[in-house]
Amino acid sequence: MVVTPDNDFVGKLHSPPESNPKFTMIDKLKIGEQLETYIIFTNPKIDEKSSVDVKYDVKITRPYNRVTYNKDLEGKSGKLSGSSDSYYLADASLRFKAEPTDPIGEWIIDVTVHDNHSHASIPLSAKFVLEK
Repeated sequence: MVVTPDNDFVGKLHSPPESNPKFTMIDKLKIGEQLETYIIFTNPKIDEKSSVDVKYDVKITRPYNRVTYNKDLEGKSGKLSGSSDSYYLADASLRFKAEPTDPIGEWIIDVTVHDNHSHASIPLSAKFVLEK
């Protein structure tokens, strides 16, 4: 899982290595700023139809323990464009823009990636502090 304020993360990820892209991670965010959360995975199980089925769930815990869930977000489904041991960026990402009404304090992003063919699940976690 990558949590970044960089709105060109995907472009940098696909840029040639010689361009030496700089990736920015985040642990603090201010009101008015935004971040994006990307899921990168490898080695999904391929079924008899040469397809994969990867989804993920997101649980966001805001300050004061207010929790929201997003379930069955699209990781990757269907046939892969490369081998299963390549790295893949999930089809869905999450964007968060800090609004003046958002609570100040620690936010926790818990993601569980599900490979539905292998019945494997992998938990991931990140956090950031929202400041004034």
